[in-house]
Amino acid sequence: MGFAEEHRKWVEEHISRRTGERRGRLKRGHGHGERMFLEKVWWPMMGHLNDLHPEYIGLAQQALLC
Repeated sequence: MGFAEEHRKWVEEHISRRTGERRGRLKRGHGHGERMFLEKVWWPMMGHLNDLHPEYIGLAQQALLC
C-alpha cells in the first residue's frame, strides 16, 4: 500500500480515537507541512506510520532539523 492510502487510514484512525480540540484539528485537516514531512522524510526512512501520533510530528520535524 502506498503513502496516500496509509496516510488516509492513519488520519481516520486518529480522528476516531480523539476528542475535543485534538479531534477538531485532525478533522480540519492535517497541515500541508506535516503531510509533506511524513511523505518526504518519515515514510522513506521508516516505511510506516505505526506508533506515530499527530501531536508529535512537529517535535520530530524539529529534532531532524537540529
